[in-house]
Amino acid sequence: MDKEKKTWLLIEGTVCSIGLTSDRWRTKQDKQRELRAGIKHRYPDYKVNQANVLFDSLAEYHKSLKNDLNEHLTGKNKEETQHLIMKSQKWIISQNVEIVNNFYTYKR
Repeated sequence: MDKEKKTWLLIEGTVCSIGLTSDRWRTKQDKQRELRAGIKHRYPDYKVNQANVLFDSLAEYHKSLKNDLNEHLTGKNKEETQHLIMKSQKWIISQNVEIVNNFYTYKR
């Protein structure tokens, strides 16, 4: 909640299967609909925004992510937005590598 700008930002995130980022984005929007309405009812002078941080297991992200981060989180700093996305992608890939490594080690 930003009292100066009179805004709320809801951040919803997930990593999903390949090719499902658009479906998951809609699911996340629908999931938080009542929460957004409740906040708007309680704080009628405030604007309620939602950023869905969605990646698939190969670190591809939903097309709205850059815009959501620019608009609501980084203050339109495109370099910072790209940095956040790249760090997230590296984390997802490293988690995948760790899972494969653990599976490979277990099978030996």
